[in-house]
Amino acid sequence: MSNTTTMSPPSTSKLELRTAYGPVFRDVLNTPPRDCTAEEIPIIDLTPLSSPNFEDRKELSKQIRAAAVNTGFFYIKNHGIDDKTIADAKKQLLA
Repeated sequence: MSNTTTMSPPSTSKLELRTAYGPVFRDVLNTPPRDCTAEEIPIIDLTPLSSPNFEDRKELSKQIRAAAVNTGFFYIKNHGIDDKTIADAKKQLLA
């Protein structure tokens, strides 16, 4: 005896994005959004930015591009911005 389960694809809507090159259309799932997991948000280490080795900087640029294209955003670490500067900016934001 065999059990066959057929799953229908999720329903989608057509989304129009207006760009400098004209409209672009994307299929978007009609399911409710979900929270992302920590594994889905890229964390990029900016240490290679100051490397004298061009290949290190090139690899970093590939990571940034991949995160921007595939995810749309990313976290950065080892950016060199002083903790006090970050705290002051946060204070101004929340004021």
